[in-house]
Amino acid sequence: MPYINSVCNLLFMTFSILLLSNCTGLMSLQKGEKMLTEYKVNIESEAEVDQSEIKEQANQVIEPQPNQVFLGIFRPGPAIYHFAGKPKKEKGFKHWLKNTIGTAPVTLGKIDIEKTELLIKNRLQNIGFFDVTVNSEVVEKKKKASITYLVKVKKRYKLRDINYPKSNHLLDSQIVSAKNASLLDSAQFYSLEDLRNERNRISDYLKNRGYFFFDKNFMLFQADTSVGNHQFDLYLKLKENTPDKAKVPYTLNKVRVLFNEAELLGKAGDTISFNKKLFIAEEHLFRPSALDRYIFLKDGNEFSYSDYLETLNKLIDLNVFRFVNVRFDLEDSLSDQLRTEISLVSLPKKNLRASFGPVSRSNNFVGSELQGSFRNRNVFRGAEELSIDLNAGFETQFGNAQSQNINSIALGAKVSLNFPHFITPFKINRYSRKYIPRTSIEIGYDFQKRTSFYEFNSFRLSYAYRWKETSTRWHDLELASIEYTTFGNTSPSFDELIANNNLLAQSFQNQFILSTEYNFFYDNQIKNNRNRIYWNPSIDIAGNLVSVLQNVFGNSNENTSDTQEILGIPYAQYFKLNSDLRYYHSFSKRMVLATRLLTGAGFPYGNSDALPYKKQFFTGGTNSLRAFPARSVGPGNYRPAEDNANLLFFDQTGDIRLEANAEFRFDIYGYLKGALFIDAGNVWTVNEDIDRPGAKFEVDEFYQQLAIGTGFGIRMDASFFVLRADWGIPLRNPAFIADPWVINNFGSSEWRRDNIILNIGIGYPF
Repeated sequence: MPYINSVCNLLFMTFSILLLSNCTGLMSLQKGEKMLTEYKVNIESEAEVDQSEIKEQANQVIEPQPNQVFLGIFRPGPAIYHFAGKPKKEKGFKHWLKNTIGTAPVTLGKIDIEKTELLIKNRLQNIGFFDVTVNSEVVEKKKKASITYLVKVKKRYKLRDINYPKSNHLLDSQIVSAKNASLLDSAQFYSLEDLRNERNRISDYLKNRGYFFFDKNFMLFQADTSVGNHQFDLYLKLKENTPDKAKVPYTLNKVRVLFNEAELLGKAGDTISFNKKLFIAEEHLFRPSALDRYIFLKDGNEFSYSDYLETLNKLIDLNVFRFVNVRFDLEDSLSDQLRTEISLVSLPKKNLRASFGPVSRSNNFVGSELQGSFRNRNVFRGAEELSIDLNAGFETQFGNAQSQNINSIALGAKVSLNFPHFITPFKINRYSRKYIPRTSIEIGYDFQKRTSFYEFNSFRLSYAYRWKETSTRWHDLELASIEYTTFGNTSPSFDELIANNNLLAQSFQNQFILSTEYNFFYDNQIKNNRNRIYWNPSIDIAGNLVSVLQNVFGNSNENTSDTQEILGIPYAQYFKLNSDLRYYHSFSKRMVLATRLLTGAGFPYGNSDALPYKKQFFTGGTNSLRAFPARSVGPGNYRPAEDNANLLFFDQTGDIRLEANAEFRFDIYGYLKGALFIDAGNVWTVNEDIDRPGAKFEVDEFYQQLAIGTGFGIRMDASFFVLRADWGIPLRNPAFIADPWVINNFGSSEWRRDNIILNIGIGYPF
């Protein structure tokens, strides 16, 4: 109870201070100032108009906004701003309190009403309300003031016809030929933004047909509103000062590719001619035939801006050049040909790195890891990348309420070979011209020793395609993956657990996993994007092809059981779906709401009664339900026997996962950040499990089996490195069937000591 009393006293003191400093914010006003409490936009029109759109357009230009109000009365921003007083220096607590937590009062004197009226009028004219007037009315009452903007509009203007240039000049005829893909259509409302987009489209159209010196600013749209009936005609014209060279199409001539141009100064260089291009270098580190597939600028072709961009993007995306530049120069002042020079400066071919530092896992393991890597960016002289990665680490589980002493030793090695193109038996043309598709071949080995439990070995070979569709969408298809997993040197207590659970024993057996996995990624994170969405759905299928072949050709194994084998070893067969959906909303640069929804389901069938252990779902831990130890929730309302509590909850995994997280992140001071979070979720089995009662997913019961936790966190965010500490408090634990709301025990100091969890992590949880 002392803990609760301290919190209550702190809250009471904070609330009292805010009240004493007048939370209405009016105390922050200087003599004669009036606080702007609100503004309104009223619409008057004889015609039927979309008032919501008009108000939305007006609201975008009205500024500054009134101070935020809490409970309809309180304005904590100005109140704190006034309470902080005048800081003596531009740093420290007072400065932070005044300018970060507090906000200056928005007063009537700060509003340029006439300018705002003009901005509203201009914004509405830009969307077709040419007949518009804007007036304002100010209402003052004591220390407060409000503004009402009265907008009077008439009918919105619609496009009747578009007129293109009609001369016999070649450029004019090209502009006319571009109209078939026009963004403008008759009967659509006037929109300045649409006209700008149409002008950009025509400019790109011309630049892709040789008009190298053409610019969008050479074109002018004129609107004729005298046609009546609130309609207008558009006239597209070329400006009179358009230079002559902008009216002429140009062709490419003498395409040269220069490698490390600075090294060639004063030297002849070695020149190789390939596919009408000259490749010039002191030493040819790249095969001309390999680079030629990424160069779309060809001698004799008309200049094309899209070919230029594609060449530039592809050469940069190869990730073997430090500098890429494409130059075009006129042969002479009277020529219609462009000399083309592509300058490439190579990155170092080989790279060796080593690092040592802390690691943090989703299962509450923290420790240190030594990593080493070798890179060869051009192993076959075609920008192929060979990478060798080694790692060794020691981890211990930290942050569990239960007393456990679990250590883990991990070793790993991986060799990867990446080709900057698809390697397929047939040609694939349908992929983005902006990005390079890649083919990846990987072979790897992982060893893990869980002290006092088992040793795990994994050998893996995979063949995958990775390609980017747009800046926000990309794909990862692991066409074939062969993995052989073995478990050995198990402890007697672990053997006993396995012996008493048939499904768990099968998930830990030595087996092959022959799978195909597809991942789709969407991420619209761009600069100044207040609403970010990230989505990663995936599908994983294993064992089907082998099963079909064995059924067709027969199983040559002498094994008489129902389990089919390869080389005397069983293989897994399952179908698994997974989804990671995240949404981030930025209230400001200092406050972000981050949410995540994890869903997944795996269905073992055919040759398997259970998913392989590494493919099963679990919840709880540093990046999951932070109020619960890793793998300690579920499945369903199953609760392991007390004598198994020290076995790391191996049997608390499932085939179905549902988890939701929400986290409010805010700045505290400098690199120090804070967070308030709430997590909910659980895992379940697809089938009934007699060894784990209450584990099966039931549509009418699953929502009653959700574990819920909350808490707060502190983060040290230095951009390149984030160290995180989260304190999780369990609210609801479905394992306590009689009374799952365990937060009712919060008053007990012993309960708080045993159940409030400290999670240490590196990076954000999501």
